[in-house]
Amino acid sequence: MKKSNLGEQAYEHIKDMILNLEIKPGERIPEESIANQLGSSRTPIREALRKLENDGLIFLYPKCFAEVAHYNEDTIRQIGELRLAQDILSAQLALHYGSNADFSNLRQLAQKCEDGARTGNIHDRIKLDMDFHLGITKISRNQILIKSQQELYLRIHLIQVSKYTDIEHSLKQIQHHQELIEALINRDSEKARKVICNHLKDFFNIDNSIIEQYV
Repeated sequence: MKKSNLGEQAYEHIKDMILNLEIKPGERIPEESIANQLGSSRTPIREALRKLENDGLIFLYPKCFAEVAHYNEDTIRQIGELRLAQDILSAQLALHYGSNADFSNLRQLAQKCEDGARTGNIHDRIKLDMDFHLGITKISRNQILIKSQQELYLRIHLIQVSKYTDIEHSLKQIQHHQELIEALINRDSEKARKVICNHLKDFFNIDNSIIEQYV
C-alpha cells in the first residue's frame, strides 16, 4: 500500500479512536501500538498526527508525544461563538438559495437524529446532528462555508461526545431542529436566528451580550 494511503488509513483510524473516546481527551496517542495494529511504520502515523493537529483534535509535541485535545471552557466558548456565526450565516444563505423542497428534505435528517438520540447511542446522535446542520449549510451553496463547517464540526464532535450524557437533554436540543425547519420553510429569518441562538447558547456558554447581537 502506498504511503499516502497508509497515512489516510492511519488518520481515519486514529480519528475514530478519538471520537469514540477509545483515547480520551488528555491521553497520549499510542503511536507504536497503532503502527503495529495497522502493520505500518511510524511515518504514516506521524503524517496522520499532523493532519489531526490541523483538525484541532490533538496537541502535537514534536519529538515528544501527541495527546488528544482537551479544550478548556474558554476554548469551548470560542468554538461556540464561531459556530453560532456560521450556523446563522448558513441559515441566511439557505433562505436565499434554498427551496421549500430543500427545507422539507431536512425533516428526514431531523427524524434520523431524533431516532438516534432515543436509542441512547451518543455517537450516532452526534453524527446525525452534524449531518442535519451540514444539510442546512449545503443548501447555502457556499463551498468555502461548507468546508469551514466540516472542519469546525470535528472539534464540536469531540466536545459533544465528552459532554452529552443525558438522553432527555439531548432530545430537548433536537426539538429545535423542527423549529428551525419551520422557520426556514416560512422564510422567517428572525425566527431562524432565535432558534439557532437558543440551540447553542447554553451548551457553549455563550454570553448573552453576544446572543443579543443576533436576535
